[in-house]
Amino acid sequence: MISPLAPLARLAGPVFGKELRVASRRRRTYLLRFVYVGALTLFVAQVLAVALRASGTTSAVVRMSKMGQAGATVVYSIVWFQFLLAQLLAIILLSGAIGGEVRQRSLDALLVTPVSSLQIVVGKLLGGLLQLVLLLVVSLPLLAVVRVFGGVPWEYVVFSLATILATALFAGSLSLLLSVTNQHASRVVSNAIGWCLVLWGGGPALLGLLRWAGYISGSAAGRILWLTNPFFVMGEETMSMLAASGTTPVMLRLWPVHLLVLLGGTVLMVLWATRRLRRVALAVVPDRGQRSAKATAGVADIWPWRRRVRPLTTGSPLVWRELRRPIFPRGRRGIINMLGLILGGGLLLAMLVYIVIRDISALGPLSYVVAGLLQVVFAVNLAGAAASTVAREKEARSLPILLTAPLGNGVILWGKALGLLRRNLPLLVPVPILGLVAYWLTPSDMISHGGVQAIVLSEVSAAGDVVLLLGLGLCLSAYLKTTTPAVVGTFVVYIAFRIVVGVVAGIVFLVGVRAGLFRPEDGVVRLSTTVLHLIGFSGLGVLLGYVAAAGLRRNCT
Repeated sequence: MISPLAPLARLAGPVFGKELRVASRRRRTYLLRFVYVGALTLFVAQVLAVALRASGTTSAVVRMSKMGQAGATVVYSIVWFQFLLAQLLAIILLSGAIGGEVRQRSLDALLVTPVSSLQIVVGKLLGGLLQLVLLLVVSLPLLAVVRVFGGVPWEYVVFSLATILATALFAGSLSLLLSVTNQHASRVVSNAIGWCLVLWGGGPALLGLLRWAGYISGSAAGRILWLTNPFFVMGEETMSMLAASGTTPVMLRLWPVHLLVLLGGTVLMVLWATRRLRRVALAVVPDRGQRSAKATAGVADIWPWRRRVRPLTTGSPLVWRELRRPIFPRGRRGIINMLGLILGGGLLLAMLVYIVIRDISALGPLSYVVAGLLQVVFAVNLAGAAASTVAREKEARSLPILLTAPLGNGVILWGKALGLLRRNLPLLVPVPILGLVAYWLTPSDMISHGGVQAIVLSEVSAAGDVVLLLGLGLCLSAYLKTTTPAVVGTFVVYIAFRIVVGVVAGIVFLVGVRAGLFRPEDGVVRLSTTVLHLIGFSGLGVLLGYVAAAGLRRNCT
């Protein structure tokens, strides 16, 4: 009797089985599951404590009556937590799927086997996403327990998990497609996140402009968003659940079609990656130093400014080396990345013009959103680059050569950290300008002195997060052998650490308020908390940097 899963097994091929065997023998796979479950449990405890404390009463009867609302809050918090984290993990887990094979020179041997290019791509995709699916399945018992409180229909849980899986599959296939032509996992992660921001944020901006210009109606724009934008779908499902209005007719008609659109996009990217796989393998067969004159001339014509003679190096050679790396890669891939950046900037500029013409008061909140997105992109790029900077040297077999230079371990890591900061700092240049624009244009009834103070304190505390991300990325990059585990570990450990710190700080804060030691609205308490956050996170980041320097030479291979 032939199994109904036999066609899928033939499509995945032996590469899928190999990925499963390799993942099952890695300790970091089980560590990732343990950290994920622990972080999710602490996150649920924190959200539940906040939801119960928001009732503002000590009566047990009233609190029991609020358990349904608290359960709904916990469920949609878990769903959104998984929705955002699943996309990030899918991008990270598949960032080195094909690039790792190219870098290790094993893709050529794989292509001479009877395994087809489609089986290689599908096997890599399913093997990387299976770990993510297991993480989502682990949360089902937790959602079932919380749902006992009431207030959450099963349809919302099922719809949300299906949307999360489809969106993660789309993001993972995008990361795999980018990894075909890019061997560096950190660049794949940053490019994939940038393209997701363009797709999920640029679509609503473009539809808003078309609606304002009168080319489409509001209902047509809503249907297009229902079909193409998972953030809009998740938001509508969540609002429908919280409003206790049940499943709307629009959801019944367009939700399955939305999943088919995401799956269709995944199939197109898989086919594109399959088509480019053998072409990339044939392109990397010759030695990198033996390029034809025609190819070199083509690169020079595309990037004419690279033909200039560079001046002599001054300062740290490691900082110069990090800054020397081009922002956009050579060839067609660099042109595509540049076009994506121009497209995103053009959509953002068009949205600003639209808001200025229609309602200038909305420009202030939009400036806050754009500034927040720039800070998130800065943190992601910095963490990914820090986690791959030493591991990339190990993969290229250049770290032992670097260690023979008359430079200490601390000098090497300090130069790399400074170079990464200087390389990513241009992302933060518009943030103060956007903050001033937001402060000037936000209506007075929407912002107060306390709100400005909270924004300033959050920016100060963000500096501690930057130092912690930098130190954590360098530490894991120094102790792990490959790029992908270092990048995954950096983000997972940081998120888990933030959740643990949030739970502990929430308990201490609640005990202090109930004991009458301080008041939540006290400015001194906010300032002290920010200073402790900055000192604690920065100190931990510096300590991790020292740990990385101590183990750099012991883990040079």
